[in-house]
Amino acid sequence: MRGRKPNITALPGALDRPPPAPARIRECEAVIQKQGLTYVSPTGESKRRPESTLAKENIEVARRLAAELGITPASRSKNKGGATEDDNEDEFGVDI
Repeated sequence: MRGRKPNITALPGALDRPPPAPARIRECEAVIQKQGLTYVSPTGESKRRPESTLAKENIEVARRLAAELGITPASRSKNKGGATEDDNEDEFGVDI
């Protein structure tokens, strides 16, 4: 066995709907636009809105997903999807 090929049967189900991270980022950004980056707590302190933290976390999730799927330029150069340079033929010498 030359190289391990990716299991693409799992991908269609994962790509049927948009990942939740971009949707969450948009929701958080809408709240931040409307209400600002900070709020005043019941004790009178100015605090960072929880939506800004959620947006930051979801941006990181989207970034990791993009890298894993090979969407970013850096990940495209690193991730060949299990293909090798001479991976034009299958095990039986038939060019696919």
